[in-house]
Amino acid sequence: MKKEKEVKALVFDIGGLLTNSNKDLVRKELAKKYNLDERALLNEILKRHNDFLIGKPIYSDYMGEISKAFNIPDSIEFSKHWEDFLEKNFTVNQDLLELIKDLSKKYLICSLSNVTPFFEKIRIKKGVYEHIKIR
Repeated sequence: MKKEKEVKALVFDIGGLLTNSNKDLVRKELAKKYNLDERALLNEILKRHNDFLIGKPIYSDYMGEISKAFNIPDSIEFSKHWEDFLEKNFTVNQDLLELIKDLSKKYLICSLSNVTPFFEKIRIKKGVYEHIKIR
């Protein structure tokens, strides 16, 4: 008789499933705060996005490059406002988080993600990884 294989681990994608951030609204708020054209801001972000996802440039340089493109003198303040808007517009699917909590009693819960450093900080702060053992 063949032994049946038992499921021991579950893997979740986090961004867009367990968490969501309204990036359009974040850009809109940031553009309004600094009197920037929203489309121009999006273009500057997209120019650097793929490199940023793999760690080139590092976060502070990334924010510095974008603020420099718009002649914003204080990239640290710009970065702080961006992070504040991201956190304000970041949501966690509480029903799914509760399901993960229940599933973690029986299964090893893992996640796959290409999260950027500032989203990682927000996820930790919001308790997203509380029941995820491998990430």
